Amino acid sequence: MSVEYAFAIDDCVFFLTEIFEKKYESLFDCFFLKKLREFNRNYGTKFVLNIFFRNDHKPDFNIGLFPDTYKDEWIANSDWLRLSFHAFSEFPGLPYKNASPDALRQDIELIETQIIRFAGKKTYSPPAVVHFISIPDDCFSVMKEAGSKYLMFLSPGNYEDESLKAECAQPLFHDEARGLSFIKCAIVINNTPLELVEGKLAEALSWGTEKIHLLTHEQYSFDYYSNYLPDHFDRIETALRFLKNKGIEPIFIQD
Repeated sequence: MSVEYAFAIDDCVFFLTEIFEKKYESLFDCFFLKKLREFNRNYGTKFVLNIFFRNDHKPDFNIGLFPDTYKDEWIANSDWLRLSFHAFSEFPGLPYKNASPDALRQDIELIETQIIRFAGKKTYSPPAVVHFISIPDDCFSVMKEAGSKYLMFLSPGNYEDESLKAECAQPLFHDEARGLSFIKCAIVINNTPLELVEGKLAEALSWGTEKIHLLTHEQYSFDYYSNYLPDHFDRIETALRFLKNKGIEPIFIQD
């Protein structure tokens, strides 16, 4: 059985803020995107960046301010780099745990509209990872409406419904009642020390599923972030090198 991997980066807004502030000539003048492009060229990795509308660390910035002058560049790289909804902003935690369908739908549409405005429709990916994951059962229909086919989870405890919790004992499954597939996160790279990355991925490959999903968070790459990880990119590259050496192919999970 051939195995494929998807890679998402959560909590993204720092790099958009930097590009906006620095007025770079190219998106890839930003060190963060430049490094992701290097990973794509070396390992073929496809990245989905799950973004916030507002930067809570610099609240004067929101993505409604981001210019559309880079749209052609976004589209030209959309075969490996896409943007998706994550949440309105980083805080508070668990923003959609008790959200109404209308509230979740409003935030998804807000961010989708902005992504398409400044990066083009080809760059938009339906959401797979809602901030802090947990959503009420009546919000799964909103995710389907938004084009989602797969949703990522970390543990059965992410969901309240007992039937869904039971299904989450499997690392990859399709839930007929909700019309969605669910995929367990194989690794949260920013939570995994460098020397443990390969072992964590080897464990995920032992699940015997046809797809695995990797996750990390943008802010750990930025040296002004309070919990900055100097080896964050090294951890990512270790994971990508391991998967390439195993013949695991990259995909966009919603494709």
